[in-house]
Amino acid sequence: EAELFGYVGGAFTGARREGAPGRIREAHGGTLFLDEIGDMPLPLQARLLRVLQDKVVLPLGASKPQPVDFVLVCATHRKLRDAVASGTFREDLFYRVNGLTVTLPALRERQDFEALISNMLEQLSRDMHRATAPRIHPGLMQAMAHYPWPGNLRQLHSLLRTVSAL
Repeated sequence: EAELFGYVGGAFTGARREGAPGRIREAHGGTLFLDEIGDMPLPLQARLLRVLQDKVVLPLGASKPQPVDFVLVCATHRKLRDAVASGTFREDLFYRVNGLTVTLPALRERQDFEALISNMLEQLSRDMHRATAPRIHPGLMQAMAHYPWPGNLRQLHSLLRTVSAL
C-alpha cells in the first residue's frame, strides 16, 4: 500500500523520515504499469478505484490529496471475469481497467516457437558479446516444442541463457 500510494514521513513504524511519493505519484504525467493486478487485495482495489475516478491520491498519513494524471496498464495471469464472479476482484474496478485486452498465448500454444527461440538466442548472444548464437539440434527443438513449459517464457529464457553461457 505504501509503495503504491506513498506516505508522509512518520506515517507508520519504519517509515522514512522524508516519506515516499509512491508509484502512482511517480507515474504522474506518464504510464503506471501494475503487474498481477488480479492478485491485489480488495482494500487496495478500492483505493485504486478512487484514485482512477477522482484523479487524486491520498498518501498514507496525509490529510491533503495530491492530483495525479497517468495512463494505467495492467497485467495478470488470472481471468478477471472469474475473479469478479468469485468476489476476489471488484467489478467496478474490472470495468475501469478493462479497456483494451490483449491475451498472450501460453508458450506451449505459440505457433512461432522455433522463431522465438532463435530470436532469444540471438539476443542472448549479443548480450554476451558472442559472435554467433548457439543452434538447437532439430530433435531437441522438437522435444522442446512438446514440453509444457509451466514457467512459460521466463523458464525458456532461463534455460536458453544457461545454454548460451555453456
